[in-house]
Amino acid sequence: MNSGKSTFALSVKEENAKKLVAEFLTRERNWPEPKKVVPKIFYYPYFSFYYDFFTEHKTDSEKKIGKTKRGKLVLNATTGEINREASKHIENQEITGEFEKNSEFQPIHMTFEEAEKIVPIKTAELLETHTENLIITQLKEVWLPVWHVAANLEGTEYTVKVSATTGIILNPNDLPERKKGVGELAEETIYELRSPSAWAKYSVGTGKTIAKSRLWKNKWFLIAILIAIIIAIVVLLP
Repeated sequence: MNSGKSTFALSVKEENAKKLVAEFLTRERNWPEPKKVVPKIFYYPYFSFYYDFFTEHKTDSEKKIGKTKRGKLVLNATTGEINREASKHIENQEITGEFEKNSEFQPIHMTFEEAEKIVPIKTAELLETHTENLIITQLKEVWLPVWHVAANLEGTEYTVKVSATTGIILNPNDLPERKKGVGELAEETIYELRSPSAWAKYSVGTGKTIAKSRLWKNKWFLIAILIAIIIAIVVLLP
């Protein structure tokens, strides 16, 4: 087994990482595009390996091999856990010996010898089988490059982690969604009301809300609704 130091090739450049972060924050989290984002490469330690899984069944005279399966996985060398999501994305990624300058390395908490013992156990647990039904090959230490992109959102600093091999945002749940203001919601509603189907949707939803709250018995509320409808019709008319 080879334990040579290597890394997954960096295919997402700095400018692309900035663009990916800006797109995610504006489209998925409703933030205005950050004026300044600062990317930096961090390397995360993993052990990559191939596994061959097989089942056996007994006949009257001998054991025979049943189904077989081959795959590639990575073990996080900091947590000691197999990362299935990372395994999916880097299965066909190029591995190189070139590391980016001025980058930082996350701590590695596992030796190669320890990984040799842990990998079969963790893989057997993942596949719900026994280590006797596994063959592990090509185990090696490999580093995964990740862009840490610092973005300031209304005075609060957040770090967006972007895979430098696939461009996937790795920590979306750490990034809050900005709540839309009343003006934005009103503008969206008026725009949606250009569609006849939206009128039906809003009418049903509003009717249910009014019925539950018994606001329909309030004269001034009904007058306000009528005025709003008239304004909407005037705005929407060509």
